[in-house]
Amino acid sequence: MTARSRRLRKLAGYPLTLLAANLAWMVFSLPVVTWFAAGVALVHALDRRFEEDGRGVLSGFWEGWRRTWRRTLPLGLASTVAALILLLNAGFLLGQDSPAAFLLLAGTVPLALVWLFWHVSLIPVVALFPHLTTRQWLRDSFTLSFQHPGAMLAVLAAAVLAAGAVLAVPALLPLCGASLPALLALKLCRHHLPRWSDV
Repeated sequence: MTARSRRLRKLAGYPLTLLAANLAWMVFSLPVVTWFAAGVALVHALDRRFEEDGRGVLSGFWEGWRRTWRRTLPLGLASTVAALILLLNAGFLLGQDSPAAFLLLAGTVPLALVWLFWHVSLIPVVALFPHLTTRQWLRDSFTLSFQHPGAMLAVLAAAVLAAGAVLAVPALLPLCGASLPALLALKLCRHHLPRWSDV
């Protein structure tokens, strides 16, 4: 098989891989607080499939899930609570008609961006370096997020586009839900992390 044939075969496998990975993420995220652990398993599966040994995406997902779900459950719980607080706060402030409410709402936006930026890098950092401590995960992902804001915005833009596509065509949910942003976040982490990580 020529190099060109291998590249074409790899490209042809992208949609099915993203579909299988996203369906696995959806199933394992059903308890809600496990969405973070499922995200880590998703990134691990995509990394195994595209970057390393080309193994099946479902076996890679299961391997990533078993490897880190217990350690990442507290992070998932904390992330879910923080997101819920931000959403409830924004919903309450949107219903208020006062300058103070507008200022508080404006202050909620950067907090939400920090939450998004951090998770875009935290999930792939955990997936790529499962042996680190939680403190190291948080430190390295924070550094990655705010040293490369342009790349983070690009990943977030892709996530927004994927969400918009799903809202417009719900049938795209199994393909575009989480796997496409996860793949981009993985590429970002692999590109930038070796420059400064002490791992």
